[in-house]
Amino acid sequence: MNKLIVFAAHACAAITPAFAILGLFAMPGPAAAQTAQYPQDFDTLVAAGNNRPKGIWSDGTIMWVADWDDDKIYAYDLRTKSRRPGEDFDTLLAAGNNNPEGIWSDGVTMWVADNDDDKIFAYDMRTKARNPDKDFE
Repeated sequence: MNKLIVFAAHACAAITPAFAILGLFAMPGPAAAQTAQYPQDFDTLVAAGNNRPKGIWSDGTIMWVADWDDDKIYAYDLRTKSRRPGEDFDTLLAAGNNNPEGIWSDGVTMWVADNDDDKIFAYDMRTKARNPDKDFE
C-alpha cells in the first residue's frame, strides 16, 4: 500500500505525531483516540494515479508529491485534502526528467532531483515551465 505521512512542523524536542496519512481512510491505532486526534486522509494516492511517491514539498497551502512511475508531480490542497490538478507539474518527461525522486522549492522555482540523470531540474512554480538556467548538474 502506498501512503504518505504528513507531520506538522514546530519547534519542539518531542516527537511530532503525524496529522494525516495519504492512502489511508483513518489513522491506525485505537479508534476513539485516533479519530479524535487525526483528520481524514487526502484522496488516496493510487486513486489519483500517484503510485510511486518519492518526494514531497509544501508551501503551507498546497502539497506537491513527486511520482517517478509516471514522471509527474501531483498537487494536493492541504486544507480540503483534495487534488489540485491545475497545480501539477506534468511536463517532467518532456524535459528529460524521467525519474523524479525529490523536490524542493523557494516558492518561485521548484527543483526536482532526478536519480537517472544525476541532475536537479528547475521549473517555474507559476507557469510550470522548465527553467534550465537554474538547473544543477
